[in-house]
Amino acid sequence: MPRGIILGIITLIVSAFMILLLNSSVAKGSFALATSGEPLLDGFRAIYGDASPRSWR
Repeated sequence: MPRGIILGIITLIVSAFMILLLNSSVAKGSFALATSGEPLLDGFRAIYGDASPRSWR
């Protein structure tokens, strides 16, 4: 059980650092996302670009 607790804590720490590094507000700017009307969609656009599935053909 102690090994599982330690691995769980390590997993949480690694995922927290990944969230900090891969956060969409880093690419777009936190002020821009804070004032946005649709921050989730703007975050996806910052990560994946503006390409829609229709333009993939």
